[in-house]
Amino acid sequence: MSTDDPPGPTADSREDDSDGDGDSAAGDGFGDGDSASRRTLIRLLVGLGLGVPIAIELTTFLGLMSDALLGGDADGEDGGTDTATPDPGVRVGEELLPETPPAETLADAQVRAESNAFVLTLTATVENTTEDPYRFRFGPVETGGGRTSDGDGNEVRVDPGATRSIAGRWELPPGSTPRSLTVFTASGDADLAERTVRLARIPVRGS
Repeated sequence: MSTDDPPGPTADSREDDSDGDGDSAAGDGFGDGDSASRRTLIRLLVGLGLGVPIAIELTTFLGLMSDALLGGDADGEDGGTDTATPDPGVRVGEELLPETPPAETLADAQVRAESNAFVLTLTATVENTTEDPYRFRFGPVETGGGRTSDGDGNEVRVDPGATRSIAGRWELPPGSTPRSLTVFTASGDADLAERTVRLARIPVRGS
């Protein structure tokens, strides 16, 4: 054996090298797993960042298409908007008080323009179909501007099975429109009960 040859590795050095290689391999393995986890997390975050806006835009687009094709709410509702029409009021030939057993029919309604006032005249036909006497009285008339006219307060008493007519007259401010009529009714010996009747628009006639 030549003295010039370098001494070979000792057992201790071989053991140290083996330990070093093992630590490096273990370290390299941990690093690769951690890097893969980070890449997966980044992909998930990118996917969520892109997917959520796309889903929102798609939902909005489908909703707009549904409205365009179906004409609004598929159930036919109006979205809470109140579209109810107001009560048009009682016209000539209709009952003033449909809730009462006797029939109080508005037979005629006129508004005549005079020099210093609008004059309203109403005529009602009262048919008593009950077994007790029935009383009917015209009360005040209120205009669209909130003015009130008491009128002449005519009253009629109708026996059971009978029919009678009653007329009333009210002077209103020029240019005003009668909107509601107050009437008083009573059956038998009962006290008069007050009721309000909305009137339909009545055309104005010249004097």
